[in-house]
Amino acid sequence: MTAKDLSRRDFVKTTGAAGAGLVIGFHIPILQGCEGPQAVSGEGGVQPNGWIRVDPAGFVHIVYDDHEMGQGSSTGFLMMVCDEMEADWSKIVWEPVPTDPSNWDPASTGETRGISTGGSTTIRLGWEPLRNAGAQAREVLREAAAQRWAVDVSECVAKEHKITHEPSGQSLGYGALAEEAASLPVPDDPPKKTHEDFWLIGNSTDRLDLPDKVAGKTQFGMDVRLPGMLFASVGRPPAFQGGIRSFDDTAARAVAGVLDVFEVEGGIAVVAQYTCSAFTGREALEVDCLACLFRR
Repeated sequence: MTAKDLSRRDFVKTTGAAGAGLVIGFHIPILQGCEGPQAVSGEGGVQPNGWIRVDPAGFVHIVYDDHEMGQGSSTGFLMMVCDEMEADWSKIVWEPVPTDPSNWDPASTGETRGISTGGSTTIRLGWEPLRNAGAQAREVLREAAAQRWAVDVSECVAKEHKITHEPSGQSLGYGALAEEAASLPVPDDPPKKTHEDFWLIGNSTDRLDLPDKVAGKTQFGMDVRLPGMLFASVGRPPAFQGGIRSFDDTAARAVAGVLDVFEVEGGIAVVAQYTCSAFTGREALEVDCLACLFRR
């Protein structure tokens, strides 16, 4: 990124094809082309755990508590919940982790899975807790239907985003049962589907993160701008476990936009007003490294 008027985001847009808790979301899975996502809102409904809320309109809001870094884990994450819930993939809403942590705390239900991304762990570590979360949502909806119809819950089947009473054939969509399900106890260890019953897991589907990336709408960490924000680039020894013997920052400080240069653990940080200044300043450093005595 530079101080030029044309940002990377503007370039992609020009050249590419063109609340409280879980209230505001984006309806992603059924996107057509690169059109913007359909805004989905709505309060109420049933929220059996920290990840899932079914609103009265029938949309299933799922909090993705990892970070999508291009590996496609967000799609797999939502697929696990959708399949276990017997939900309609077109009614899945991808929600970010709320900025107010008091509104989202899976640990309050005994879940110990932390919020982190790395080591290809999203699917491995999420396999059991996320499927369990989806099963909890499915089971409270089945129970709500059984109570409304005054029938045994064993006669109520979850399929295709609705609960059907098999003997009579009557059925109700998830949205119609959401408010009633909200008052019911959530099972700690609900029955989960067998591998033979999976209809979405293990099959290909469109990646949820790609449309906004193609359209230049996705905000990456390097896109964030805050008032008075500065940028830093760290020069590090080229050898493993190398150290800094000494450095001369005269040339680096002479670069326009460079504000400060100082040693940090494992390297020399150049702080500047712009990324290009930080990079140029880093390259201008004169550094003697321990062990390798590398000079640049």
